[in-house]
Amino acid sequence: MTHVTIPYQTGTLVVLGDLHFDRYQRHALNPIKAWGLEDILWEADALIGGGRMR
Repeated sequence: MTHVTIPYQTGTLVVLGDLHFDRYQRHALNPIKAWGLEDILWEADALIGGGRMR
């Protein structure tokens, strides 16, 4: 496993699980916008995503 050093700026780490994009798409919604996460994601030092992100 390769280790990566994450530059510290805000100290924010975002962990996203299975957002069920398919369920939101049925209603023409974006879960990132629906939950108000856009600003948090853009300002975060790191993002860890898991689950079915399709």
